[in-house]
Amino acid sequence: MEIVHRLDLLLISASGPSLMRKYSLFCAKNGQVTIHPSYTYSSIMTAPTAKERKACWDSRDKYWQCLEDYKEDVAKCQQLRQSFESLCPRQWTKYFDKRRDYLKFKEEMENKGFEPAKPSEKT
Repeated sequence: MEIVHRLDLLLISASGPSLMRKYSLFCAKNGQVTIHPSYTYSSIMTAPTAKERKACWDSRDKYWQCLEDYKEDVAKCQQLRQSFESLCPRQWTKYFDKRRDYLKFKEEMENKGFEPAKPSEKT
């Protein structure tokens, strides 16, 4: 299922903004819509609970493993990506994506070695 749209909803309780719930809606090319409840948090910035962190990290690890198994074919790991995005705060997913890119680059440099670019000849 190829995702073409993502919509994040933040629902605030009727009693006030003290409790909020985040949902992510994903719309596929075929028109299928899936809703993933994400996390609940208060208006006061608090760290995710241990249970929420573990769920986030587990979904990240499963997504990364899928990418490894399918040689970086994102289309085959779309469901796991949705889960990853819905269980982790957006800042975390951005960080984890950058972290993975860095780790892949570092591994490539360690395995293949670094070769600096050759200076061009001046005419």
